[in-house]
Amino acid sequence: ASQGEMPKKKKSDEDAMEEDSNPGAKKGRGSSGAAGAAAKGGEEELVFEDPFSDEEEELYDDMVEDDDIEMVEDEGGDEDEDDEGNKDLQVFIPDKDTKDQDLEVDNSAYEMLHRLNVEWPMLSFDFVGDNLGQARTKLPLACFAVGGTESADGKADSVVVMHMKSLHRTKHDDDDDSDASSDGGSDDLDDDPELRYINIPHKGSVNRVRSCPQRPACVATLSGSSKAHIWDISGPLRTLEQHASPAPTCEMDAAQTVSTHKAEGFAMDWSLIEAGRLATGDNKGSILKWSPATE
Repeated sequence: ASQGEMPKKKKSDEDAMEEDSNPGAKKGRGSSGAAGAAAKGGEEELVFEDPFSDEEEELYDDMVEDDDIEMVEDEGGDEDEDDEGNKDLQVFIPDKDTKDQDLEVDNSAYEMLHRLNVEWPMLSFDFVGDNLGQARTKLPLACFAVGGTESADGKADSVVVMHMKSLHRTKHDDDDDSDASSDGGSDDLDDDPELRYINIPHKGSVNRVRSCPQRPACVATLSGSSKAHIWDISGPLRTLEQHASPAPTCEMDAAQTVSTHKAEGFAMDWSLIEAGRLATGDNKGSILKWSPATE
């Protein structure tokens, strides 16, 4: 060694093994040694150089931006599914675009939900009052209803009088058997609901049908031929209540028909204050208030 220089110390086997096992140790030691030398002598200024050139930095930034875009796209594709692959159910919003959405019924949102399939579309229906009690909640439930059909050729239109029975709770149908039995009790049964009905032929489509609140068996209909009809359905109601398999059709005439309207109408309702007072309206703006004679 020359004068003023310290002799270099040979590496031992332990030092060599330590550097091999930690590749960054050698670089760190060199950096700390350079920093110590600069602090000690002050002859050379320590300069930190950027390991990337400007072109490399721009290329790197572009790569990062592309990766970010791809990640967002990947995340967007799975946003409706959880870790187990189940779809995330959302509440239906009427104003929101539902073009590509599938609407599924959530039974837990209803105490009781039953579906009724009909031969022809019903533009209108109404529940018929009965003597089974007001505001009843004990299941299973039963009720009477009346509806009006609109057939394709106009020859099969009818007033449909219905009796629905054995309407059990369906709120827990999607739950496990153990959960349903522990919460629902005897109201949650697997019995199928029953539907009995009688068709009363009607001339023209039934645009509106309403049952009189004071006399439920008195039913009014507005037809597509601009005529208003009054029906006494007390006979079909008794038949539905007393017979398990009634005849599907009952031929009967309307108790009263009014031809005052000059155009088809869709507005009709009974008065809640004056018993038997009926109001009907047509598409030309005429409103008729009258008291039908059903005796």
